[in-house]
Amino acid sequence: MLSNIPATQDWLSQFLPQDRPVACNLLDELIYIPTDDVVSDLKVAVESILEQYESAAIYPIRELFSKDESYFSLTDATEPPTMQHGKAVQGSEAFVSNLINRLNRSLQEKVILEKVSIENGEMKASPSITTIKNKKIKTLILIDDLIGSGNRTRDFLEAVYRHPSIRSWVSSKYLKIIVVAFMATNKGKKSVEKWCKKETKATLLVINECPTLHNLLNTEAIFDLCTRYANNKERIPLGYDNTAVRVIFGHSAPNNIPAILHRKVKNFKAKSSILRSTLSCWRPLFPSRDVPEQFKAQILAKKKTLSTKDSIQLLLSQLDQTTAMDREKLRQALNWSIADLNRYVDLCLTFNMIAKNGYEIEITSQGECELKILTKKNYPIEFNSKNYYPSLIE
Repeated sequence: MLSNIPATQDWLSQFLPQDRPVACNLLDELIYIPTDDVVSDLKVAVESILEQYESAAIYPIRELFSKDESYFSLTDATEPPTMQHGKAVQGSEAFVSNLINRLNRSLQEKVILEKVSIENGEMKASPSITTIKNKKIKTLILIDDLIGSGNRTRDFLEAVYRHPSIRSWVSSKYLKIIVVAFMATNKGKKSVEKWCKKETKATLLVINECPTLHNLLNTEAIFDLCTRYANNKERIPLGYDNTAVRVIFGHSAPNNIPAILHRKVKNFKAKSSILRSTLSCWRPLFPSRDVPEQFKAQILAKKKTLSTKDSIQLLLSQLDQTTAMDREKLRQALNWSIADLNRYVDLCLTFNMIAKNGYEIEITSQGECELKILTKKNYPIEFNSKNYYPSLIE
C-alpha cells in the first residue's frame, strides 16, 4: 500500500492527526502503472491495427498551445508536425515518440517516418502532409496514455482536422483516423466517441477502463479531504474537470488527479479556515506532476513478481471457474497487461493446457490435470519394501 512506503510519509505528515486515516486511504486507492506496461500494451494494440493496413503515420496526442492551432502546418505542407513542446510537462509524448521509432525499426514498410535535416545531421519525424500524400498513407494512428475528461483528445483531433487536406481525405473516406488510448474514464470515452461518430471522423480504441475516486465506499470523505486541504484559490480540487482519476503513471501524474497530490503553491492558504493556522505551505507528492524516482523505486521494491508457474496457475484457475472467456474478459479478470496475457496464453496453448473455441479460451483436461498438480501443497512419499536406503558406515 502506498501509505506505507517512506516516500509518502512527508506528504502525509501535513495532515492533522484526525485526517491522516482518510489521507492514507486516498493514497491506498491510487494505482501505479509503470511506463513499460503502458508501452507494451500500446505496442501490441498498434501492431494489431497495422496488420489490417499497408502503412500508417503515427502521432502522439499532446497539449495544444493555441485554441486555433492546426497540428499540420497550414503554410508549409512539407513541414512535419511538432510532436513535443519543449516547455510542456513531458507526458505521453516522450514515450510515444520512442514507441513510434521502435515500430518503425521492426515494421519499416508499415510505419512511415521522414528524415528532417537538423544542425548536426538528420533526425526522423512523423510524416508531413506532403509525405502522407506522396506515400499514399491511408491511416493516421493517434496515441495517448489517458483520456480523462476527453477535452484534450477532442481538441487535438480538432487541430488535426483543421487542415483542409485532412478534412477532404477523411470526408471522402480516403483517410482513416484511429485514436488508441491505453486508458480512458467512462466520461472521457463517451466524450471522444461523440466527436468521432459525428460524420464518422475517427475511430476510438481504448485498451483499459480508467478507475476514478467517484465510486468508492468512502468517496465522500476523500472528496471532503481533497477540498478542505486544497489551496483557497484552487478551482478544481478533484483534478481537471473534477474527473478524480486515481491512476499514476511512471512517466507522469495526470492532471486529473486531486490537486493536493500535485499542485505546488508558494503562498498556501487552505480552503478550510481551520487549517490556515497550521499550514503555511504545501508539499505535493507529485510536484508539477513529476513522479519522483524514490517513489517509483520503493513501489518496485514492494511489488511481488509472479513466477511463470504462479502465472500459469492463476490463468488456469480463472478458466477453471467458468466455461470459457474471451481474451479481453480474461485480461480484466486477471488484471494483466496485454503483453503478459499473450505470453502465458501462448505458452499454455503450446502445452495443450488451454484451447481456443472461436474467440473464447477454455481449459482442457490436460490443463485441469496440471492445475491439480500446481495447487498441491504436500507431496507424500510412498514407503515400501522395494525402497533402498543405504546404511551409514561408521
